[in-house]
Amino acid sequence: MNASSSDPSASLSRAGMPHADSPIHADAVAHPTRLPADDPSIAIPLGPRAWIVVTLVTLVMLTILPRANEWREPFRPSDHWRQPTEAAEDYWQFRRFERQVVRDGAIPVLGDSAVWGLYAKPSETLSAELSRRLDGRPVANLGVQGLSPLTLEGLQSLAPCDSPPLLLFNPIWMTSPRRDLAAIAETSDLARLNHVTLLPQWFDLPPAYAPTLEERLSRSADRTLTIRQFSQHLRIDDLGGRDLPSWLREHPRALPWQGFDDRVLAPADEPGEPVRRRVPSGRETTYDWMEPEESNQYRAFVRTAQRLSDRGALPFVVVARLDPTGRSESCLEQERKIGERLRSELAARGIPSLRLESGVDKMADASHPTPDGYRSWADELIASTEFGRWLASRSSSPSLRSPRL
Repeated sequence: MNASSSDPSASLSRAGMPHADSPIHADAVAHPTRLPADDPSIAIPLGPRAWIVVTLVTLVMLTILPRANEWREPFRPSDHWRQPTEAAEDYWQFRRFERQVVRDGAIPVLGDSAVWGLYAKPSETLSAELSRRLDGRPVANLGVQGLSPLTLEGLQSLAPCDSPPLLLFNPIWMTSPRRDLAAIAETSDLARLNHVTLLPQWFDLPPAYAPTLEERLSRSADRTLTIRQFSQHLRIDDLGGRDLPSWLREHPRALPWQGFDDRVLAPADEPGEPVRRRVPSGRETTYDWMEPEESNQYRAFVRTAQRLSDRGALPFVVVARLDPTGRSESCLEQERKIGERLRSELAARGIPSLRLESGVDKMADASHPTPDGYRSWADELIASTEFGRWLASRSSSPSLRSPRL
């Protein structure tokens, strides 16, 4: 028997198996296969003109999609409509609602959850009560839950109101450095910030807000690009707050388009929170009030009122009051001074206002009225001479005759 026939490695080599000393994948790298240049599986190269065409088509599609969705998803707000709790950060839908309010010639009421009506049904809020007292003249609830004066300023930058609004100032935002965003907050506090997209992202950031560069870029895109706002609307309105891949993982048998319907998320016909019986603590409390010249929220509110006025949408400012129960005299006095300071500053700018005196005994918590409280607010506004003059002046406002859609 010769050596080759007795060598097991030689037999393995002849049988096509790799030699122990040979690299396992040597044959895979020795002679790479070259595909012909005209192979159809290779991506088609694009020249400069083709890239221009692709870019233009993409931009047109991104512009058309949000508009097309308005046709696919008809929006017919019911009486006393308000932004649903789940859609508080759906700014695309808010802007759509605001445009409808202007088209209908309704009086917009802007503000936070004290306007929205946290402890009231949609038909029991300030806007609903005013509408009844104005013989059914439409008054629209454009309140948004969690909307501080700083984020209201951002919302008005994103979706400016074209009709003279009723604008509520809630002093609760000045009752501590934390609420004013003047204090450098702990991480747990930052996680509870509302509407961070609407906060300043590049200049004049409040000390409590310290976004990363990536967060600034992303949130700036959310504020400036309609398609980003539209995508957020689809996530909130159709996909339960999830993106499409997450929704598909939860619905493995569904097709992608089955997650979308032609209905707009509607508000529930019930209060956002049940009214609870309040038990006084029996001791006086106070707040760590911010001074107006140092307050981020105060300055933002004044800027918003001024910008509305400059745009021809002169607001009427309603200065709310907090529940006085159990609060010290010095605390009440500081709130009064802030209210008078704000009214004086607005008057110097030609902006009418009223500090509410009624309803303080009809509060569900420190800053939210009960339905009875809203009735008292509406009665006081209707009895106000300044409010009557403002109503008469807004009826002839040019912005009502030529709304920007």
